[in-house]
Amino acid sequence: MNHTVIGIKLIRELNNDKERALSAIFRRLYPSLCLYANTIIRERVAAEEIASEVFVKLWVRRDSITTEAHLLSFLYRVTQNACIDWLRKQETIRSVFETIRKQPEQEEKTHLQAMVESESYRNLHESFEKLPPKCKRIFHMIYIDGKNYQEIATELGITVNNVQSQRSRGVELLKQRKFLLRFF
Repeated sequence: MNHTVIGIKLIRELNNDKERALSAIFRRLYPSLCLYANTIIRERVAAEEIASEVFVKLWVRRDSITTEAHLLSFLYRVTQNACIDWLRKQETIRSVFETIRKQPEQEEKTHLQAMVESESYRNLHESFEKLPPKCKRIFHMIYIDGKNYQEIATELGITVNNVQSQRSRGVELLKQRKFLLRFF
């Protein structure tokens, strides 16, 4: 662009704290900055906000602007940087929303799994408590204490066949009570 677009007079007035100069520059360049920002971020309203904020930054840095080329370079560079910041922020927001969107599904699954496990444990415990005493004791020794048939037989003074028989009886009783254990 040449000096007739802005003019050195407006730049001097801007340097001398004349708000009228800022308003004139705004009217001339705001539409171009909006279009430039919109080509980068593809969001018209946000592009307009960015372009407006660029003029606030111009007012703060007005003393450093000496030529029209410097003014244009400053405005477009600040607009581009603001657009990049906006895009980064949007990516972060999208990432957070995606995490939040997925989180309830994961939490629901986790809560549902916990409820199913709790209910299964409750059912197992109730069924286990209803087993005959000797059968319950052998079940406990096998599945809680982790003992093998020979260790149980020795400890209880019974045969290994008796241990196996009590275990089988317990499995059948649990099946009858509609509690089917996956590991049987």
